[in-house]
Amino acid sequence: MGPRERTPATARPPDEPSIGPVLPVGDETPLGKLRVLVFGLATAERRLKWRYKRDRIPVSHAWLPALTVLLHEGEMTAGQFARAAAVTPGSVTPMVEQLESLGLMRRRPDEVDGRVSWISLTASGAADVATLKREWDERWDTMLAGLDDDEIAAANRVLTRVIDLFDATASETGPAAGATEPESDRRS
Repeated sequence: MGPRERTPATARPPDEPSIGPVLPVGDETPLGKLRVLVFGLATAERRLKWRYKRDRIPVSHAWLPALTVLLHEGEMTAGQFARAAAVTPGSVTPMVEQLESLGLMRRRPDEVDGRVSWISLTASGAADVATLKREWDERWDTMLAGLDDDEIAAANRVLTRVIDLFDATASETGPAAGATEPESDRRS
């Protein structure tokens, strides 16, 4: 049996998500189940990021929203792109360098302010982003096809609150407050 095959004893029922170990244990309330699913979502996203890295896929789903904005805008400053991606400008630099080295993105200095860089997608980069966006849109449409507008609106409200929870927790002071950001997140 290969590493990805499951025995009948380890197979999950078709109505249960594949989220790995279930945390927290014992809370069968709807809110407890939602907690499990949120942790499962984070775990699934890490697996997806790992797959992109393992398969050396240069344009990750994580960057798709910002790259889609860049595709439509044509050209943006690195700072504008960072805001579109909701990250610090310093964390954009490695991604831009990687995509530039692959011929998918180009960068040019501002004609007036040499500290400012303008970035744009090459024709090949634009084609890759458009393809990835189309593929993701098709996946979303297929996976969520049976949900009605009220269910989607409820999911939007719940996910907005979860995002607010994460953001509020990230901005709190406390035991982790002394921790420093990775250097790549401190650059501007």
